[in-house]
Amino acid sequence: MIASGFSAPPMPALLLIGFFLYVETHFRIGRLPSRYFRRQPEILFDIPHRVAPGADLPLLLIIKDADRYPVELNDISVDIKQEGKILSTTRLPLGDERVDQPLWWRRFPLIVRGFEGEVTVEPMLTGRCSGRALEVRVDNYPTLSHAPLNCRLDRDQLPGAERWLYGDLHYHSHLTSDQVEFGAPPAAAAAMAAAMGLDFFAVTDHSYDLDDRWDDYLHNDEELAKWKWLQDFVREWNGGGRHPLIIPGEELSAGNSRGGNVHFLLYNEPSFFPGWGDSAEKWLQTKPQWTIRKVLDQLSPQALAFAGHAESAPPRLQRLFLGRDHWRAADYEHPRLDGVQMWNRLRDPAFSRGLAAWQKLLLAGRRPVLIGGNDAHGDFGRWRQISLPFVSLKEKEEHLFGQVRTGIIRPAGTATLPDLLHSLRAGRCLVTSGPSLWLELITETGPPCTPGDTCTGAPRKLHIAADSTPAFGPLARVTLCIGDLQRKKETRRPLPIGPAGSMNLTLDEPARELPGQGYLRLEVSSDREGTPFHCFSNPIYLAWR
Repeated sequence: MIASGFSAPPMPALLLIGFFLYVETHFRIGRLPSRYFRRQPEILFDIPHRVAPGADLPLLLIIKDADRYPVELNDISVDIKQEGKILSTTRLPLGDERVDQPLWWRRFPLIVRGFEGEVTVEPMLTGRCSGRALEVRVDNYPTLSHAPLNCRLDRDQLPGAERWLYGDLHYHSHLTSDQVEFGAPPAAAAAMAAAMGLDFFAVTDHSYDLDDRWDDYLHNDEELAKWKWLQDFVREWNGGGRHPLIIPGEELSAGNSRGGNVHFLLYNEPSFFPGWGDSAEKWLQTKPQWTIRKVLDQLSPQALAFAGHAESAPPRLQRLFLGRDHWRAADYEHPRLDGVQMWNRLRDPAFSRGLAAWQKLLLAGRRPVLIGGNDAHGDFGRWRQISLPFVSLKEKEEHLFGQVRTGIIRPAGTATLPDLLHSLRAGRCLVTSGPSLWLELITETGPPCTPGDTCTGAPRKLHIAADSTPAFGPLARVTLCIGDLQRKKETRRPLPIGPAGSMNLTLDEPARELPGQGYLRLEVSSDREGTPFHCFSNPIYLAWR
């Protein structure tokens, strides 16, 4: 219930906000009924959708709003099955532990060594709430399936892990907590990332959540306690040499060239930028607090700025009532913009538009770095979402943390946060949902050029490699894309794939076959039983004549 004196977005606003994250079920407006309201805290289990070889499977239990509805935890039982057959059963006694905190979580490592392939995980919690017996299978969300969680116990490391560091650059944590959603703390995400075989991730909560009070999401905090907490946590985490690395970030709402609200991904910015134009916190007040240009003009030198889910067009009602828009051609022109996040989830319908927009920028002589992420809001194995406010919920295996990954060329030694930021700014990276690649240009002079480099010597040889694993299926297509800035044209050249389903070849490219001013980039696709996976390199730039 809303405490007396609070103001809340009216019903039309709630219908328009993008509902991601674990679902908040206790918010109600006045006496308006809710089909999914229960006098219990939200209780849910989650697991990573993939576990790397040799890692334990972390079972995450999250309990939200137990300060309103305290619970007593008796035990957890977990069945891991494969094709209906039980592989293991684990019982985890909890000693009648009482939970009465606003947000409580715990990770339970499950031993899965010796198993591989697709499995289901069926956790059940027993306890008591309000003096009554409590039994929760997977989650206690009304209207959802409570079906077992799915996970792939992979026998292989991620493709190309010997050459690339992999991470997720768009993740929302528990710092987002409001009328309709909440997330998982960065420490929980770090445990999941480690189990998946990820090397880093960025925490990018919305600007209009980071300025809320801890105990009251309907009022702002002038002291910015949430935002400061994130800076301190990341500094301590990375400073302690922990793995994976965490990049501090913010998803800022700012105004585009048409005055509409779009989203910025800011990384490693030491100052907080407020932005609530599309938050519905102030009904019908949708004017952005910042323009794209003003943000980029004031950005700190150590910070990176990327266009967030740049070509994803918001629904019509969100455009009308929240003032949301998408990035326009004029918005990419500022030289301080480091790049674009055109890939925002595994099956992103806007990605083809994003690739076309990115290609157009490259042919115009711009060098925006392409990155990918999932916009995951605390979802590791299952995405839960409000379908119709106060009526129904829904769930999918999409927008999952780590599904779309950004790969950064692995440094010679142990990677640090400055290493990651430097490589991202330089474009020494790729984006992938599965397969991997390598692209290296040998010239007359200087060291070999790899993605992000500018080659000023005459090209002599081009080395190309691509690979996949059974988790992502055999390679299906490898395409070399050659951009000619003078002709404003990109030529696509299909390359042969070897009988083993991988490729490793060297092309003796005479200088006359490559443009003097242009770029080279590589696209790779694989296929696992009809499910496609893709990988895209950032360009090697040509400036040799």
